[in-house]
Order: sequence, then C-alpha cells, then structure tokens
Amino acid sequence: MISLRKKLLKKNDKGMKIMGTSLIEKGINFALSAHHGQMRKQTTIPYVVHPLSVGFLLQKYGYNEETITAGILHDVLEDTQATYEQLVDEFGFRVANLVEEASEKDKSLPWKVRKLHTVQTIHSLSKNGAAIVCADKLNNLSSIKEEGSRIGEEVWNRFNSGKEEQNWYYQSIATQLYRTEVEKNLLLAFDQTVQKVFGQDKNLSFKEIDSYFEFPYGVADSQLEEWDNKPHGKIKAIVYRRLNTLYVHQDECVFNLLDYLQQCGLEFQTNSDGPILIGCLGVSLMEQYQMNELEITRHIFRNLKKL
Repeated sequence: MISLRKKLLKKNDKGMKIMGTSLIEKGINFALSAHHGQMRKQTTIPYVVHPLSVGFLLQKYGYNEETITAGILHDVLEDTQATYEQLVDEFGFRVANLVEEASEKDKSLPWKVRKLHTVQTIHSLSKNGAAIVCADKLNNLSSIKEEGSRIGEEVWNRFNSGKEEQNWYYQSIATQLYRTEVEKNLLLAFDQTVQKVFGQDKNLSFKEIDSYFEFPYGVADSQLEEWDNKPHGKIKAIVYRRLNTLYVHQDECVFNLLDYLQQCGLEFQTNSDGPILIGCLGVSLMEQYQMNELEITRHIFRNLKKL
C-alpha cells in the first residue's frame, strides 16, 4: 500500500495545492480514514487498496488531479459515513460531483435493479465520470481474475450474484462505455479483461475480431476466393459466406440481434441495408466463435467508428 501511495503522490501536470497539501494526498488521507477497518469481500486485504488502485489507473492513463482524487474517493458516499457536503467542503464541487456521479444512488434496492440503472445511465456520464467508472470496474475485475486463478470458480461465491449475472453486468458496462469519451487505452484494458474473464474463447484476440469490421458489409467473390487459398483466410471466407446466406434469407436471428443492439443504445439508419448486413455479420461471428449476444454486442460497439 505504501508503494501505491508513493506512485499516486508523484508530481501531477497541474500541481494543484489545497491548504498546503496536494489534492491527491488529501484525497488519500480522507479515503484511508473513511475506509478504516473495512476489508475486501472474504479477504484480509484492506478495502482502501481498491480506491487507491483506481486512482493509480486514472493517473496512469493521463487524467487530471481532480479526476484522480475523485477516483480515490469514489466509494466514500456509498460505503462510508462521508457526505456530499463534506466532499464539497474538503475538495470543492468538481471533485464532489464526480464522486456523486460515479456512485450508486440507492444501495437498498436489489442488486439487479441497481446494476441495470448503472448500465442504462453510463452513456450520459461526463467524460471524467465515465473514466472513474471504467477504472473502478477494471480494478474490480482484475482482482476477480487474480483471485480466480488462485481459487478457481469459487471466487464467484463471494458476490450477491453468480458468475452469469456478473458476466451480464461487466459485458454491458464495457459495451456502454464505448458510447462515452473514456480514454481509448483505459477502455481497451477493461474490455480485454472482460474478454479474458468472460469470453467464450478467452484467447480470442481483438485484432482477429476487429479485422472483420474492416469489411462490415461483405466482400467480393474474388476476395473470398483469395482467402480460400490462404491458411489464415479460410475462416474469414466461411464467416462472409455465411453473412451472404443470412442476408439472402433474411433470417429472424439477424433481426433479433438488431433488436438487441437497439436496446443497448445503437441507432440505425432505417433507409438502407447497412444495419441488416451488420446484423448478418454479427450472427455469423456469433456462430463461428460461439459468442452470445452480449459478447458480439461488445465487439460491435468497440468498432462503431468503422460502421
């Protein structure tokens, strides 16, 4: 914890000072006091390690001092006796508002209700508020991955909901974060961790999947023939031939996927075949790589700029 604290106290770009001490150091001290005595679920690890790690991630990916400080404090409204008014007094409105933005509003509600609200509102978060959410989820999931490598599937017993529900939650969070302005490399780090923990093929590279979105609307027959003659092109040829078949037959599964994508916030032009072809590509990839709707949706959102 000491080394992590030192990393967070390195000189920042704006060198902001409040009452003779750096804003980040003040945030660390506040978090240490507020989370005193708390432990991470079913471990002997002090809870404060998590918010400090979130702050470090935000610093690593170039966020400003106020955002880093808010990341360090992101759980104090949810999990301690600290109040919004205290944060305003100690850190100012901008930090306090970021902490509030990243906090669940009513922890008395059932788990699924709370998480669904989080998923549905991510796209409306500010740039820095979304970054705090992303860093928070990245650190949480990285910890789960690390513990899972040690104790296996038993790690999911620590949570109010099982692996299937956590799968839905983290994949949905990653998908919706692509609708925000989170720093690209931070979001990719989170998305890749989601893939390693929940992906049907945990070793499937983003490079392989993303290459299909270079040609989202299909390819010429001559390209298919060229791929047929290359060892690494045969699977691509299979995917695009299946896309063509799905398009010709207008399969119901394609429209089911398009409905799901719209429920997740993707908007389509209604006067072109483009959305149908994207749906055909999505279904073809689902079949070839044994993905579910959540997983292919995440990949589609990651490649939105190509569509």
